[in-house]
Amino acid sequence: GAQPAVLTDEGAVTYEALATLVTDRVAEHDATQRHVEVIIGRRDLDTIVALLGALTVGNPVIIASDADAVAELTQRFGRATPDELHPDLALLMSTSGTTGASKLVRLSTHAVSSNALAIAQSLQLSSEDRAITALPLHYCYGLSVLTSHLAVGASIVVSDAAVVDPCFWASVDRWAVTGIAGIPHTFDLLARQRRTGIDRLAAPSLRYVTQAGGRLAPDAVTELVRLGVQHDFDTHVMYGQTEATARMATLDPADATRWPGAIGRPIPGGSIELGPV
Repeated sequence: GAQPAVLTDEGAVTYEALATLVTDRVAEHDATQRHVEVIIGRRDLDTIVALLGALTVGNPVIIASDADAVAELTQRFGRATPDELHPDLALLMSTSGTTGASKLVRLSTHAVSSNALAIAQSLQLSSEDRAITALPLHYCYGLSVLTSHLAVGASIVVSDAAVVDPCFWASVDRWAVTGIAGIPHTFDLLARQRRTGIDRLAAPSLRYVTQAGGRLAPDAVTELVRLGVQHDFDTHVMYGQTEATARMATLDPADATRWPGAIGRPIPGGSIELGPV
């Protein structure tokens, strides 16, 4: 109830208050017919409430990157009838795919919730943790940061600032953020800042850093692990696919020291098979 769920520039929104906001949003829904809802994936409280409200009433959600994408996706999918929507459908998430052509992946309610809990277990998340929206919510990795923390009563700091923006790190310090997620470009930007004498990852509240969204070069993984030892945070290199909701494997810090080019071990409840190469 009183545990902070979402932390904004204006202050903390408790789980109790978030539930009230979602209930109010649900009351605004058209309950006569199940339909696809398209929302803009802004990194703010209203987007989180819109997402939770749609999922609460059972409407599948597409999280779009901008207003133009909302118009296009609404035109394509907004008119789908209830008979055309699978009863377990929760999310339609965008992925580039190996061909580079944009596609939507269908994800069930069970897939979203079980993946969130498995990631939380893999990273040993608790209600004491606080993550920050370093990644967009229309990106499956960014969304899984949100869901995995809400699943265990942890907190989400909403910020739309870039990772190199001093405002981003001001929020990290203000709210004592414990976890930061990044893609290879994120850590490339932070490495450039370190070369100028600014080591952002020295934030004292950090407990863990996760990296996914593409292969990070082994020497960069080794450097990130070294920084973790220096600044007392764990480095978790992760691997995922939108088709599996989000992250599927994690490389623990001890293993990263020995095998910095590996994707790690499957998250709890998962398995990975290697076929002929």
